[in-house]
Amino acid sequence: MSKTLSADYWVYILLCENNSYYTGYTTNLAKRYQSHVDGSGRCKYTRSFKPIAIVQCWEIKESKILAMQLEKKIKQLSKSEKIKLIAQPTILSSDSRVQYISNQELLSLWPIKGRNKMTNAQFIHSIDPQKNVHQLKQEIFDKNNDFYIFTFKQAINDETDTKKISIDDFWKLAKIRAKKVSLFVDEILTCAVIESAPLGFIREITMPGNDVTQGNEATIVSIKERVIIDDSIKTLLFFQLQATGKILLFAINEVTEENDNVYFSGYYAYNIPKNSILKEDQDFIIESNKILPHRVENMIAKMKLLFKNNQWNKIYQQLYG
Repeated sequence: MSKTLSADYWVYILLCENNSYYTGYTTNLAKRYQSHVDGSGRCKYTRSFKPIAIVQCWEIKESKILAMQLEKKIKQLSKSEKIKLIAQPTILSSDSRVQYISNQELLSLWPIKGRNKMTNAQFIHSIDPQKNVHQLKQEIFDKNNDFYIFTFKQAINDETDTKKISIDDFWKLAKIRAKKVSLFVDEILTCAVIESAPLGFIREITMPGNDVTQGNEATIVSIKERVIIDDSIKTLLFFQLQATGKILLFAINEVTEENDNVYFSGYYAYNIPKNSILKEDQDFIIESNKILPHRVENMIAKMKLLFKNNQWNKIYQQLYG
């Protein structure tokens, strides 16, 4: 890979403020992106619709013709096809001269002066319909190389509990949370299933903008998540379908039984590049490591409180039949 952003050729896709995609090629990605942001270049489209982020890019070795061909190929794709390409960048070309550059690699090359323009990059994900639950679960575990990961494992029953929760009952509570997480997490305002999907469903949740994207507290942000449920291994998988900002992208929740107790564990991947050198990313990680354990404790406390309510099983039947 080149040591700078000015060698050979680059093909790139921008997300613009009208939620459209712009594709171009250049020999200097940092300079070209700055011209799009400033409106100082010849591109009329990005002067009208400012770019938000580079959502995908490829380095092309030695061949301007190949770069132009790939640019044309991407421009001819439909929006849904572009979204798939952004999520699976290696499908663009099998030519050895074409190299996909990850967000982390791109950030490491970016001039320090302009790195603030590379924050809150948009993330788009598509789920491979051929993968089973175990493969999708491993896909999330593999994100450890790319993103900031927060994990927890918490025992459910303690000495103060007059009635112990069985693994089957807590699994039902976890499934209620999957459809009605706003019952248990204060930061989430609403949660509703909007459509069915293989192995689960798609839910839409609303949250304050400052909690999702570090934006305005008065702004309400709506996000969509794909939820996958496997009763046989008591596992929930969550996939953010499209996101901008420092937000949870992937999650695994598992209910297990060990040493005569029930455990609830989580593996959460956030839209923060692993080992990011940006101060705002480092501050977010430090603050998250302080806040998230308390959020988990509060969430589980509310799940246990619902268990004490004789109506919880009725709620489960209403949600799952």
